[in-house]
Amino acid sequence: MAKKIPSTIAVSIIVVALLLLTFAVRVYHLDWIQFDSDFGRDSLFGWRILTEKFTLLGAQASVGGFYLGPFYFYFVAALYALFGPVPEIVMLAFAILNVLAAWLGFKLLSSRVNLTAGLLFLLLFSTQPLMVVSSRAATHTPMLPFITLLALTLLLRSVTKPSLLTHLLAGCALGLFLHVHFSALLLFPGYFLVVAGLTLGKWRQKLAALMLHGLGVILMLSPLILFDFRHEFITSRAFFEYGAEVVKGESVRDSFLHWTLGEKIDNILLYVGPLKWLQLVIVLASGLGLFSLIRMVPSQAKTLALTLSFLTGSVVVLLLLYPGYLFLYYLVVPGTLLLLTVAVLLSYLQPKWLGILIALLVSVLQLRSLVGLYKPEFRNLRHLTSITAAIETDVKAHGNKPFAIYKDSSDGLTTLGYEYRFLLTRDGLRPVSEYDYSLAEVVYVIREEGTTDPLTLGGHEMSQFQPQEMRLVQTLFFNRKQVDIFALTR
Repeated sequence: MAKKIPSTIAVSIIVVALLLLTFAVRVYHLDWIQFDSDFGRDSLFGWRILTEKFTLLGAQASVGGFYLGPFYFYFVAALYALFGPVPEIVMLAFAILNVLAAWLGFKLLSSRVNLTAGLLFLLLFSTQPLMVVSSRAATHTPMLPFITLLALTLLLRSVTKPSLLTHLLAGCALGLFLHVHFSALLLFPGYFLVVAGLTLGKWRQKLAALMLHGLGVILMLSPLILFDFRHEFITSRAFFEYGAEVVKGESVRDSFLHWTLGEKIDNILLYVGPLKWLQLVIVLASGLGLFSLIRMVPSQAKTLALTLSFLTGSVVVLLLLYPGYLFLYYLVVPGTLLLLTVAVLLSYLQPKWLGILIALLVSVLQLRSLVGLYKPEFRNLRHLTSITAAIETDVKAHGNKPFAIYKDSSDGLTTLGYEYRFLLTRDGLRPVSEYDYSLAEVVYVIREEGTTDPLTLGGHEMSQFQPQEMRLVQTLFFNRKQVDIFALTR
């Protein structure tokens, strides 16, 4: 006992230190975090829940025209209800969720596999640059590691301690994904195969388990289902049409950003190490760990390790088959699973110290690469507040006429300028509906890039307004970046 107590204390100190590291690298220079259009939209819709009306819809997917569930908006609304409309609170909440994800991963692996696996996951996850960047994105992706770990934990509990409640709760956790980001759909096929494969009993018990998990997902989707019943199933039809295009590889492949097979593999491997040679070492070491694992006598730890390897493999295969529209932050779910799997397999590598040494090397190199990731983004709250202050002054100086906001955005997807809309609404100036620019008497165009004449801007919103005259409100400079604010009138 005398030897065990110091050992337990040492482990606790290491765990706390790694959790603090996880938090610290995610909140460093909170004021530098980008407040982009997605974050602005989420903040505005959350604020509208508090000040206007409830909603059954969440964010619209970037492609396909379907919607996610609304719980994420209610999460933002709850934070603003408690702390006021302060976006930094949401950023802080995301960092805390990442710490909870790290803790869940440690508890899952240390209790069901071995302590080494749990500590290796903490070490790898705490410093993983892509995880750190996604946690500071302050849109939907920061929540994905936590939901992945929650769903995985409840899945394993449901198949080891099966009951109506455990199956239902696991399905509800899986359904949470559909309120956050559609990239998590890659997990669904492997998830239900695990339920069917690991649930004890004959086919009736397995079928009942599958139905309960599915029921949990449906319960989580109930707001969307209710909306669809009232609106001719517009969201469901858009979702299934998009799914058909994905399977056929039609417009999804042609119209949106597409990675080659090699690019997909390269970006997936970024989650296991920052350098090519190190990635190769980890892949080979993980393979040797898997070989040692397979030779073990069947046990709960072996079952979990093989299940996790299967889940990760199924997600990666689907990702490689997916025909397009990918960004690096879409890989957060497979990246989380990959880190869990690598941690487990390295813990079975013989001799044991070799796996620990490899993980330490990866973590040190990742910490070094983090240094270059911290830089002030233009679209941070301090800069954007200067822009909205200029607009607020102009609105008041010209009689508080109904106004709208338009951002000259080269991507064509963020022209509504939700980040500016939220900051103005928070300050008591409410722009007209983003769905009807004809209600405005003035449209403020924020030119963040380029030299396009605002009177020549296309797009549905500007065609609704049909501007005839313009004046320059103010020109602002942020380091070397110039931002021009124009007021357009009919």
